[in-house]
Formats: sequence, structure tokens, C-alpha cells
Amino acid sequence: ARRRQARAAVLAMGAVAALFTLFLIDRFMPAVGPYWSQKGTIATYYQQRRSSAEKLLAYRVFWRGENFYTSNAIYEGPSDERTVFDSPGEVAPVAEALRRWISSHRGGRQFFLLDPGLAAHLVSLLPAESRASWRVIDQPNDKFTLAVADL
Repeated sequence: ARRRQARAAVLAMGAVAALFTLFLIDRFMPAVGPYWSQKGTIATYYQQRRSSAEKLLAYRVFWRGENFYTSNAIYEGPSDERTVFDSPGEVAPVAEALRRWISSHRGGRQFFLLDPGLAAHLVSLLPAESRASWRVIDQPNDKFTLAVADL
């Protein structure tokens, strides 16, 4: 009798595990996705941009969803053309790299993916005449902001 109960318990646990996995995949993960994922934010970028000349600049974002959802488009080109600006713990070199990139890409509209807490800092790095054009397009959660500015 004990073996039958153990077998039934193992089968029941397996069934519960399978059902819980289905719940997680089908209901829970899609429900929390907008709060933890960059997918919607990147989709908004692609909807809002007018041409491929309008780049997505990832400023101090360490989640790496921007690589996945853009198929590494933000890394295309030589190193001085890359549009990812990050270095854990080192703000000054990152800010200087962004300033150099902006100075060589003036005259167009560009998009920025960043942490909402860094928005004021990033705006201060823009040329003075570009700061008025800064506007947040999408901020679906407290982790990511998508903004645009005319450089």
C-alpha cells in the first residue's frame, strides 16, 4: 500500500509541476513581461523612428535586452560608431564617449534608452540647443525610459 501511495504522490507532484509550469509560461510571464522587459520599449522605438539613420543609443543600461530585441543593431559598425555607452562604475568616460558620438552625429533626431534616474544627467550632456527638443516617448516601468532629441 505504501508503494502505491508513493507512486501516486510522485505522479501527483509531477502533474502539479507540469500545471504550474504551464501557468508560469502562459499566464504569469506574459503578465509581468511589460514590467521587466525592454521588448515593448524597443517596439516603440521601431514604430517612432522615421529611418534607420535615427539610432537607438543605450546609455548606461546593463540589462542587454536592447541587444536581443534589436538583433545587435546597436552594435553595428566600427567602435567609434557604436551606440552603446556603458561602463559599470565609470561615469566620466561614458559621458565623454557619448559627447563625442553626439558631436559627430549632429543634425538628426536620435533615440535614447536609459534608466529613468539618469534622464537629467543625460539631458545635461546634450548640446544646449538640443535640450529643448528632449522628450520622453515611453516609460512603461521604473527600469527603462525611451526618449528622443533633435541633435
